[in-house]
Amino acid sequence: MRLRFGLMATAILLALSFGVLLMPPGDTAAGDPVVKLEQPFPGDVVAGLVNISGTSDGAQYVNVSIDGGGWNRAAGVESWHYAWNTTGYSDGTHSMLATAVNGTRSSGAVSVQIIVNNTPPSLIELSLDLESRQVYACETFAVSGLARFDTGVRVAGAPVHLSVGNASWNATTDRRGYYSATVLAPAAPGEATVRAQVAASGLSASAQDRVDVVPREAADLSVSPGDIRFAPAQPYSDEEITVGVVIRNLGGGNATARVNFSTPGLPDSVAEVSVPAGESRNPSAVWKLTSGNHTVNVTISAIQPYDSNSSNDRASASLVVLARPDLVMAALVVSNSRPYAGLNITLQARVNNTGDREAAGTVRFYDGPPASGRLLGSRPVTVAAHSSSSVFLGWNASGEGDQVLSAVIVDVSPREASEQNNQLDRTITVRKRPAAPAPEGAIPGFGALLLLAALAAVLGMRSGSARKS
Repeated sequence: MRLRFGLMATAILLALSFGVLLMPPGDTAAGDPVVKLEQPFPGDVVAGLVNISGTSDGAQYVNVSIDGGGWNRAAGVESWHYAWNTTGYSDGTHSMLATAVNGTRSSGAVSVQIIVNNTPPSLIELSLDLESRQVYACETFAVSGLARFDTGVRVAGAPVHLSVGNASWNATTDRRGYYSATVLAPAAPGEATVRAQVAASGLSASAQDRVDVVPREAADLSVSPGDIRFAPAQPYSDEEITVGVVIRNLGGGNATARVNFSTPGLPDSVAEVSVPAGESRNPSAVWKLTSGNHTVNVTISAIQPYDSNSSNDRASASLVVLARPDLVMAALVVSNSRPYAGLNITLQARVNNTGDREAAGTVRFYDGPPASGRLLGSRPVTVAAHSSSSVFLGWNASGEGDQVLSAVIVDVSPREASEQNNQLDRTITVRKRPAAPAPEGAIPGFGALLLLAALAAVLGMRSGSARKS
C-alpha cells in the first residue's frame, strides 16, 4: 500500500514537473516583456519549411513551441523568427506558441493555429481580378489575384507575368500568395485580353479575363517659350527667382501630368498638374541663380491617360541674371597729408560699384578705427552700376604725430555682394603749429635789421638828391 502510494505520488510530481515545462506562462503583469506572432496567419495552410516570425519588446529572448512541446529559442529579439520544418509533423491542425523572456519575467504566450498539408501538390490555382471591366484607352487600371497549390498551401514569392494586349508587366506574390499590379489599357478601342501566369515548384498556371477598352477624347498638353515667365523680370544673383509656366490643354480630354523645371547646375524641380480639357494650369519653381546667362527648360511628362501630340511638350527660355551691387572703397584721399594742427583739410572717399545694379549707402569717416575711433562725419553716396562716385568731408586736424583716418561704407541698399571691401585706412602726420610772431616792442631779429638798414639807405639817397637840386 505504501509502495503504491509512493509510486502514485512520484508519478504526480513528474507529471506536474512535466506540465510546468510544457505549459506557457500565464497572464502578463506590468513590466513584463511583450511578444507578437505575426506570421503565419491564423488558418494558413503550410508545408515544408515554415518561417514563424514576429516582434517583441522588453525581452532578452523569444521562445517558440509547436503544439505545446518543448520551447525553442528564436533568432533575433525585437524582430525574431524561427524556422519550423513541418515534415516531421502530421497533416492537420497545429498550434504555434511564442513567449518573450526577460530574466525571471516572461510574457503570456500568444498562439496561432494553422493547417499542415505536406501532400505533394499537383497543380496551382491562380485567380485574376480586374479593377474594372471597362476602361478608357490608355488608362491605367489595377489587376490582382491569388496563387495557391491545390493542397491549400499559398504560393509565396513567385514571379507573376501579366500582359494586356502586347504590353507586359511583372509582379511577385507576397507571403500569402497575393499579387497586384497597375497596368495600362491599349490605345486601340475594343476588347483586350488580360493574362496572368505563375510558376512554382515545377508547376505553372495561367488565368485570363477580358476588359472593354472604350475611346475617349485625347488631351493635348502644351507649353511654349512664351509661356515661361520670370519674377522678378530682371533678377539679380542670390535672390529668389520664381519661374512660372502656363500649361495648356489644347485637346478634348482631361489629363494629369508631371512638369519638370531644369537648368544646368541646379537640381530639377517637379510639379504635378491636373488640366481639364480647354483649360490651363500655372505650376512654378523657385530658384536662386548665379549671375550670368541661364537656359531654363520646362518638360511635360507622365501624361495620363495619354497625349495626342508630343511635339509641344517641351520649351526653353533664356534668362540673364545680373550681379548684385558691390560698393568698394577704392580710395581715401586727404588734401594735405602733413597738416599743421588746427589746419582745415578735406577728406575725399572714392566709391566704386563693380555690380550690375545701382546702390546707395553711407560713407562714415573716423579718426581712428571705426570700432573705437571718433566719428568725424557721414556722407550719403549713390553709385550707378559699373561706375564711381566721391564724397567729401572737411576736418580740422587735431593732435600731433601719426594718425589713422578711416572711411567705411555702411547701410548699403539693395544688399550688396560683399562687405569685405567697404573700408580703407589712411595714415597722416599732424605737425605742431609754428610759433606765433613776436609781440610789438621786442628786439627785432636779424632779418628785420637788414630791412631797416635798406630803408635808411633809400631814404638817405633821396635826401642827397634833394640838396643837389
